[in-house]
Amino acid sequence: MFFNAIIFILFIIFLLYLPTKLIFIALNTEKSEDLLIDFGLYSSLGIVIVTVMSFILGFLGISYFVSFICLLVLILYFIINKKLNLSKIRYGFSCLSSKHAIVLIIILIGVMTQNIVLFRGGWKVQSGYVFPSMHDTMWNISLSSELFHHFPPQHPGVSGIPLKNNHYFYPLFLAIVRSVSYIDNLDLYFRLGPILVSLLFGLSLYSVSTLFTKNYFFRSLCVFLGYFSGSFAYLTPFFMGSKFEWRGNTFFSDQPFDQLINPYSVLGFTFILFSIFVFSKIFKEKNPNNFNWMLMTALFIGSLYGFKSFGGIIVLLALFMSVLFHIIIYKNLKVLKVLFFTLVVFIPIFVLTTDIGKTHLYWAPGWLLSQLVSSQDKLYLPNLVNIEAHYLAIGNTLGILKIKTIEFLIYSLGNSGIRIFGLLYLIIYITKKQMNSLHLTAKLFLFFCFLIAFMIPLLFNLGSNAYNIVQFTPYSLVILAIFTALLSERVYYHALAKNKSYLGVVFIFFIILLSIPVNVKNIIGKIALPKEIVSFEEMTALSNLKEKSDKDDIILINPQEYDIDPMYISALSERRIFLASPGYARQTLVEVGSRSESILHFFNTVESSDFLNKNKITRIYLLKKNNFDSLKKKFEEINTNIIFENDKVGIFKNNNI
Repeated sequence: MFFNAIIFILFIIFLLYLPTKLIFIALNTEKSEDLLIDFGLYSSLGIVIVTVMSFILGFLGISYFVSFICLLVLILYFIINKKLNLSKIRYGFSCLSSKHAIVLIIILIGVMTQNIVLFRGGWKVQSGYVFPSMHDTMWNISLSSELFHHFPPQHPGVSGIPLKNNHYFYPLFLAIVRSVSYIDNLDLYFRLGPILVSLLFGLSLYSVSTLFTKNYFFRSLCVFLGYFSGSFAYLTPFFMGSKFEWRGNTFFSDQPFDQLINPYSVLGFTFILFSIFVFSKIFKEKNPNNFNWMLMTALFIGSLYGFKSFGGIIVLLALFMSVLFHIIIYKNLKVLKVLFFTLVVFIPIFVLTTDIGKTHLYWAPGWLLSQLVSSQDKLYLPNLVNIEAHYLAIGNTLGILKIKTIEFLIYSLGNSGIRIFGLLYLIIYITKKQMNSLHLTAKLFLFFCFLIAFMIPLLFNLGSNAYNIVQFTPYSLVILAIFTALLSERVYYHALAKNKSYLGVVFIFFIILLSIPVNVKNIIGKIALPKEIVSFEEMTALSNLKEKSDKDDIILINPQEYDIDPMYISALSERRIFLASPGYARQTLVEVGSRSESILHFFNTVESSDFLNKNKITRIYLLKKNNFDSLKKKFEEINTNIIFENDKVGIFKNNNI
């Protein structure tokens, strides 16, 4: 692990941060006086550039490694043409100062606590190997393995089907790192990648805070609340009874702190925040280099759909609305350039990763509010549900509106928690002309990012994956966390001006105190070792499958044998499965009904090898259940012999192809 960590750090510095930084120095980008902003911005931008380039090169059949060669060639071009020299490089870098200490400490605490769960992935314990949140982590690891071995990728859980309708750029980034550095896949996914993502999230919170305040304490408070502020779920026992089991997502939305289980969700927060940061720079007065800021904006916004489609939709809509308002208000068409550059990046990504026409939002205003009060695993208010049903039955529109207003207030206050103060301050900030730290267009972009993220779940759902619509909400909560900290600064200085600074201190104390209970509970609950374990016997079998089979082999399993999602077979063997997870098939809009029936028929009859041959299945991975011995005999009759066996698993090879 230590050796892998050193290699990873060197990769980030010398293959992401420095090349990107040098390119933008050569383009005469305004120097940042803050190393934290500098490192966060250019490392994030490096991830975007390398991933997008590798994505394009992959479709052309060219190795990921060529992306880094392209960056090196570009830097050499700038040096040869004297756009990059030693004095320019020396001037372009910033330093840390003692004022950064508190920010770095908070980021360090945020990184450590966010990574409590994932960091232990792959650890050896008495009964096997720990893999936390297997449903999500195994899917992401299987994607990364597929992208390491093949491009364009197929669906790792439904062999032969192109991978579409999935934001796979983060697994692609991990595959790129692995192809260059040969770092172990599990170390990358469970430890090194999440630590980097959490670090960049903290740096993006800090970067956006610098747009609004020069005070390092309040910048630090922005970072702290961005990491740790949570919902008002901890107040529900006062209203629902002391036995009510509350969780961070009692009001439906997961809290930003919890999102690192899927690291690309937190990376989505990071890229939205850096989009806000660089977009604001475009409108800086007398800025001669706003083309560079436009280019950065286009890269962040245009690529975000590939990293996290929900975030990509938010920023793209926010950009379109902001540009439209800018043209209407200022009669200036120059800002269209940033929209054009963004679409140049976005359109190929969208077309190549999406089945156009299959994925869209379904108009369902108030649907989520109804689910909030009617679902027994959420708030569950049956009296409110019955009243709403009565109003619907008699067609009482005003009554329905009253109930929906109550549900909306519960949803908004519950999910926002103490960040509701941030919403009030955000509205004040947008509407008050004297608060002019940002250009109006940049203010609108920020506000639209919040508004779109907050309102989409209240107006739409995602059809067959309806509940995934709540993944929009955390983006709005991150923005509100920053503005809650900014309100604290305003209250403090207002109290200070009246010689009552202690009132400002008390206000800040209560903001912190009321924001953290949910995530304190989360952290405490995550200290215990995760219970999701793959046995030693299965790990041995999966290692055998990985080492003894070809990367193009297709594995057959019987999904009905498994009590948990069998995507872990693909993830840990790094092989494609004929059908591993009907759930993830549905999530990526792949119909697998006939496939499921064919598998069931094959295992019930085992009449011939035609089914295996037709689908190019080379291996069968079979758990030792009650019918294992009878199936073993039937497989031998169709020239499919056992090649590996232990107490838990048998692996068979189809000798007919």
